[in-house]
Amino acid sequence: MIDGAAPSDKPIPPEKSAPWFRYVSTSVEKTLALAEAIGALLRSGDLVLLIGELGAGKTTFTQGLCRGAGMNPGMGARSPTFTLINEYPGRTPIRHADLYRIDSPEDFDSIGLFDVAFEGISIIEWADKLPEGLDLAPALTIRLLEISQRDREIDIQCVQELEEEIRRNITTE
Repeated sequence: MIDGAAPSDKPIPPEKSAPWFRYVSTSVEKTLALAEAIGALLRSGDLVLLIGELGAGKTTFTQGLCRGAGMNPGMGARSPTFTLINEYPGRTPIRHADLYRIDSPEDFDSIGLFDVAFEGISIIEWADKLPEGLDLAPALTIRLLEISQRDREIDIQCVQELEEEIRRNITTE
């Protein structure tokens, strides 16, 4: 784990002063395990923002988050690139959004991404496409960077209580 400054991509910070910390994953299995461990810490009302280029591992990370958050066994989190939003049952409902195909602020209004009636965990891929000025309070912002075919840098910024839990419960090699 490496602590430090914000990565170069446009961050969407949970707290303006929250530090970023970094994990380097050397396999898909390790990425899934990290995400699953973090997912186990998520609670209803948490918002997770994922940032990264195409192929960086956002959907893989989401699959681990969903497993950890108690998504029903046998279900698989799939990228909602064409449907825009998928919902999964589990110990708490999970809403998984993919903003890759969203091009205008009007598109955000039409998909109901921030429906106030939804009670569960929200995970948003391509969160850097969110319009400026939204009043969001994400529990986690995760930036994934492909550094080789199998290796990923995973930068994490989160609210303090969650950071303490992550540092206490998640070990890396």
